[in-house]
Amino acid sequence: RDGVVVPLFSNLGFVPFLKNLLCSMDRVRVSNWVVIALDNSTCAPIRGGFGLAYASPACVFPYAHRPLTTQGVASYRTVEFNRMVMQRPMWMRHLLSRGYSVLQCDLVVVWL
Repeated sequence: RDGVVVPLFSNLGFVPFLKNLLCSMDRVRVSNWVVIALDNSTCAPIRGGFGLAYASPACVFPYAHRPLTTQGVASYRTVEFNRMVMQRPMWMRHLLSRGYSVLQCDLVVVWL
């Protein structure tokens, strides 16, 4: 919508928060979001929209060729943890360099 995108970063452990956020965004008719999955299990639970009225789920898993973690867990202060933490600013920079305006939103937010 007018070059504005809301990237949402999630892994499987945060899918309940993600679904809650998507429902609240849907309620106020915000549909210009994309889920950037940090693991290969995140996209499946939101496919089909789970009752969203105004948006079609857009979920990408760009790490299939090189997963962020080897065991599915990234312990604090490890190389894998640092790789995962750096994904958000790297994606922001990527989207901004492509001309998008980016609205950063954490998964624990509810839109009223």
